Amino acid sequence: MIDTSDAELDALRREITPGQRAILNEVWGYFRDQNRWIPQRILDQRFGKPAVQSCHAALGDNVIRTMEYGGEECYRLTFLGVL
Repeated sequence: MIDTSDAELDALRREITPGQRAILNEVWGYFRDQNRWIPQRILDQRFGKPAVQSCHAALGDNVIRTMEYGGEECYRLTFLGVL
């Protein structure tokens, strides 16, 4: 289990760029509305593949991950990503 203090979480929130925040909000909103994680192709269409890949690389697997679901690559948030 990750032991993240409130100060560390606040620091992470301050470091997230507006573009990264928009991508994370899109992933969470899609999950909330569709009850499934967003397919990679949809997120790439909305933000551009380079922006999505840059966000994933910058935030890492502790925040946003790729996974296969129903034969399709999808993005999902970790618990930390949801916070």
